[in-house]
Amino acid sequence: MPDELRSSKIKIKKGERPVVWQDENQTIVACTWQDSGRVNMISTVGDTGITKVTCKNKRGATELYREVEKPNINLFYNKNMGGVDTFDRLCNSYPFDRRNYKWYHTLWHFIIEIALVNGRIVHNLQNPDKKDKLSAIRFREKVVNGLLDGYSRNIIIRGRGRKRTLPLENRLSERHFVSKYD
Repeated sequence: MPDELRSSKIKIKKGERPVVWQDENQTIVACTWQDSGRVNMISTVGDTGITKVTCKNKRGATELYREVEKPNINLFYNKNMGGVDTFDRLCNSYPFDRRNYKWYHTLWHFIIEIALVNGRIVHNLQNPDKKDKLSAIRFREKVVNGLLDGYSRNIIIRGRGRKRTLPLENRLSERHFVSKYD
């Protein structure tokens, strides 16, 4: 952010006009304003204009709507956002919540997450029928089953303890039952 717009230098109260800044070449626009919290934006697209917009009031207010002045770059962002925000939402549906001390582990799991999200998007685009589209969890199950398919291990279960000397039927009919010894 430009020095002129840093939060320590400018004090803006809610409802006041946004402060907009543009560089000499008119290639960068920055603004700061107070909505429900401090909003700072910097962009290479947009202009320095400000537009009055009607917004819903929060609960408990006497009026349903209020007029707010918003910078045009904020309106442009709200109108055109979607790709990155949607991708972030899809990536955070099933986060890998294990802390790692090595930075590349976190990067590796993020790359795997990107591959899973992109794979699901491509699968659903190639299967436009409603019945063929997969939810995120179902797609992950199919990926795991596909990776494990063909890997059948012969598991040898070894018994613990002594080997049986008597057949099972004889063991269950002798002194193990209290009714014989009453």
